[in-house]
Amino acid sequence: MKGKTHVSIGIAATFYAADALGIMPGAEYIAAAVAGSLLPDIDHPSGKLNKKILPSSNGIDKVAVYIILAFLAGYMYVKNSGMASMLYIAPIFLIVAFSKHRGVTHSILGGMIFIYAAYKIGAEVGSESLVFPFAIGYALHIVADIFTSGGVQLFYPAGKRITLLKAFKTGGSSEKTLFLVFSILAFYMAFKVYFK
Repeated sequence: MKGKTHVSIGIAATFYAADALGIMPGAEYIAAAVAGSLLPDIDHPSGKLNKKILPSSNGIDKVAVYIILAFLAGYMYVKNSGMASMLYIAPIFLIVAFSKHRGVTHSILGGMIFIYAAYKIGAEVGSESLVFPFAIGYALHIVADIFTSGGVQLFYPAGKRITLLKAFKTGGSSEKTLFLVFSILAFYMAFKVYFK
C-alpha cells in the first residue's frame, strides 16, 4: 500500500481511540500516528521516509546510509551519556540497513522492537504517552499490508509471508477506495473529537 493510505488508516484509528478514551489529541499525537503509520516501510528504498533520507532509491544507498546512521548514533551514545535513546536507535538503523521489504519491520518482532524503542525515546524526552498513537499507526500498517497480494513476514524470522484475501494491490482502484474511505472517516472522527 502507498504511504498516504497507511497514514489515513492510522489517523482515523487514532482519532477513534482518542474519542473512545476521551483524549484531546494535539498535533504531536497525530504526528506520532503518522510516524508509526509510515515507519514500517523504512525497509523499502522507495518508501515515503526514505525518499527524504536516501540520495537515490536503490538498496546499496539504503545499506550505506543506515550503516552510517547506526555508527553516528553509536558514537553519539558513547560521547554523550545523556543520549540514552541512541542505544535503541543504533541497532534499529542496522536492522533497517539489511532488511528486505515487508520483512522484519512488518513483523510482530519488528513491531515490538520499534514500539519499545519509541517508548524509551518518548520516556527520555517526557513524551512516553505518544507511543500509543505510534503503536496504533505501526500495528495497523502491518495489518493493512496483510491484505495485499505481497503479504508480510508476520512471524519473522520465519520466511513465510502471510496474506489474507489479497484484496488490495498497491496503487490499484481498491486501495484508492480504501484511502478515500479512511480519509473521510479520519475527518469525521477529528470533527467528532474536537467539536462534540
